[in-house]
Amino acid sequence: FSHDSPAYRTTSGGYAQLGDILDHFDLLVGDSQYNIQSLAPYLTRPLPALHIYPVIDPAKIKEHPYDKSLVDHLRSTRQVNILFVGRIARNKRQDRLMEVFDYYYRQVNRHAHLWLVGNENGDPAYRAELEQLRGSLVSGDNIHFSGKVKDEETYAYYRTAHIFLSASKHEGFGMPLAEAMALDVPVIAYAAAAVPETMGQGGILVHQWDTSRVAELMHLVISDLSLRHCLIEAQRANLDRFSAREARLRLNAAVGYLQSGELSSLIKMQEPRI
Repeated sequence: FSHDSPAYRTTSGGYAQLGDILDHFDLLVGDSQYNIQSLAPYLTRPLPALHIYPVIDPAKIKEHPYDKSLVDHLRSTRQVNILFVGRIARNKRQDRLMEVFDYYYRQVNRHAHLWLVGNENGDPAYRAELEQLRGSLVSGDNIHFSGKVKDEETYAYYRTAHIFLSASKHEGFGMPLAEAMALDVPVIAYAAAAVPETMGQGGILVHQWDTSRVAELMHLVISDLSLRHCLIEAQRANLDRFSAREARLRLNAAVGYLQSGELSSLIKMQEPRI
């Protein structure tokens, strides 16, 4: 956020309040280690901490209802579909995705579409900037903003995607990354915030975002069936970390600590960071 924006002032005030309230808690629980570690600058003493990942059940995700007519439409074009799911927000960096897609479209494959699925109402100014960018790109007619859609439509986009591409600079966990993995969509994502933690040993992490290199990498994943198979297998294995069994173990450890004060091996001390 720009320093003179209401969003910057609001979030800055929220961070300041953390320093006032954290000493009143006995246990820190977050949906990622990244989110827990982000509290460290506001701690005045060590506190026990535990991350409990959201439960990702690939079987349930695959059984989720989806818009069959949309799936049929997207597949009927026989073109490559690049997908990102997330609200239109500056930290999501849809502009970077558009630039990568434009390079891919111009240099590699003109039979392709970029689908940006998510609520457009959060940042009208950024949405207007993206529309201006789309108008300047050769691939502009093949870049689509869906707006906010029903879950059935979102799952239709997942099912027809050849690549899930993310350039987001901040994710507290990265649920769309996990959902894409559950539906066997190869994921390429910028290694920021909790994205590496969510990705684990699955998908491909990009540590230095370079438009042409990411586009060529995308082409490689789409065209090399052996590589694609290896990525999907690694992604399936990665999702084991988000099982209901693992969440149950961690939740029991949290309740046990609050009842008895005994530290489980799953609970770590979060040290203050000055």
